[in-house]
Amino acid sequence: MRYTTLTLALALLVGCATIPTPKSRSEWEQVHMRTFPGKSQREVLDAAEKVLAAADHDFKFDYPPDKLVAYRRWTVYAVLTIAGGTDYWTLETRTVDGQTQGMVQITQQTGATTISPSFGPGGTTSWGADSYSTPGQPVQARASYDLFWARVESVLYGKPWVTCEQFKAGLKGEARGAKFGLETLCSVTTDDKTVAGS
Repeated sequence: MRYTTLTLALALLVGCATIPTPKSRSEWEQVHMRTFPGKSQREVLDAAEKVLAAADHDFKFDYPPDKLVAYRRWTVYAVLTIAGGTDYWTLETRTVDGQTQGMVQITQQTGATTISPSFGPGGTTSWGADSYSTPGQPVQARASYDLFWARVESVLYGKPWVTCEQFKAGLKGEARGAKFGLETLCSVTTDDKTVAGS
């Protein structure tokens, strides 16, 4: 679990941002699914684990057959606010027409507590706390998925490793808004390391 003190604006990772989301099943599949010629299901699962472990050492893993389940808890401290949550990753693999296909889904549970003063008669001050939380919701912004798949391909095929800053710099126009969906891999709560040999 990571603890960081920042300004309130940076800390509100759970804030609302308008992010393009898939509008059809085929568009969803373009974001969540990839095919890996010449690679086994186990190789894809192992590569994915390396990618997530490099993103943050706080990731924990479980290993159901043909799947990888990962989660990490994070916390951010700001002025009068504490935000936190848990990111869940589920990668499933299968063989289609002799090739390995992967499908990944990210779900994020978030919450925040804000401390605020109240003023009574005679100027006396008391403090209260307002809290909210959201249940696990699918992460729909494609940025995290695109970066994840690019890094998996880096591990599997030796392609250049893409850092968070390189990925953000490559976003143009309307797509730049998608960088606000990158906190699952790129934020003050992640490590953003490179997998050795990539």
